[in-house]
Amino acid sequence: MAHPTTNILTSSGEQALPAEDMATTEDLLRFVRALRSAGILDFLTGLLEQKDPVLHITVGQMNQAGVKHAINNLEQLAAFMGSMSQDSWDMALHALGNGLESMARTKPSRPGEGMGIFQLLGALKNPDTAQGLRTLLSFLEGFGRSVGGRTPVPERTK
Repeated sequence: MAHPTTNILTSSGEQALPAEDMATTEDLLRFVRALRSAGILDFLTGLLEQKDPVLHITVGQMNQAGVKHAINNLEQLAAFMGSMSQDSWDMALHALGNGLESMARTKPSRPGEGMGIFQLLGALKNPDTAQGLRTLLSFLEGFGRSVGGRTPVPERTK
């Protein structure tokens, strides 16, 4: 329960704060000193002293269409990320990292150099490439189903 803030100092000037409040006060002073040494205290003090102009500018910036769209997109992204299982995110991010590393190790092709049908078929002999293509095609199937407005396929069980 909070203690009343009256009679913090006695008439003789002795501190009347309980020991736990003294510890809290010391922690608060350490915190304020750290804010001051980092230069944050002056910034926050100025911000609070100029709260009306700062609030006016902030509201003006937040009221722009681009900011509203960004906030809406972040909300949708958070909802999307929350709808996926942790295992799915872990697998997808790990696979993405491996794919980017493999891509970085690949020697660049010469400008205008194409890939023949036999080179493509030869690449499909690699089981990792074939699995990646199957995964990409599966992704495209679900993506196209959603874009086409058809109902999604029920989630597969492991």
